[in-house]
Amino acid sequence: MKTGILAMNLNLYSPFLVYKFLSSVTLITPIVFLDLNFAQNQHFKDDMFGIFKKKTRSIMKEVTVKELAELKASGADFQLIDVREPYEAEIAEMGGELIPMGTVMNNLDKISRDKQVIVHCRSGARSGNVVQALEAQQGFTNLYNLKGGILAWADEIDNSVQKY
Repeated sequence: MKTGILAMNLNLYSPFLVYKFLSSVTLITPIVFLDLNFAQNQHFKDDMFGIFKKKTRSIMKEVTVKELAELKASGADFQLIDVREPYEAEIAEMGGELIPMGTVMNNLDKISRDKQVIVHCRSGARSGNVVQALEAQQGFTNLYNLKGGILAWADEIDNSVQKY
């Protein structure tokens, strides 16, 4: 009976699952659960048993609501994109162009490549996903996620903005 070890990477920041093969192809059972951090483990980052090819994840750029307020006050040339749904924009808004998350890939022509683009949503999660997708799939390099989204804007900058 042959045995072997296979490491599966579900995501660069996910734990690895290591399996022991009890037969050539029919039975797989989990034997060890390892928590490996690529950012701190150069050996695995470079190559683990010849199966990884320096997989690294870029750090998403972010701006705080205070930095956004300073940009607005200074009259800087930037684009603000809101990726929330239209009903959310009716509840609270802070300026910017509404391009709902589900329509972003169909509206690439509306997103500038020539100046800083700040993407926001309610909390920063959806906008972060949009920034990462646009960088990975469309090659954007000028995108910034608004950390904390419109909720942080309401808390720290303009408490007249309704929180929902």
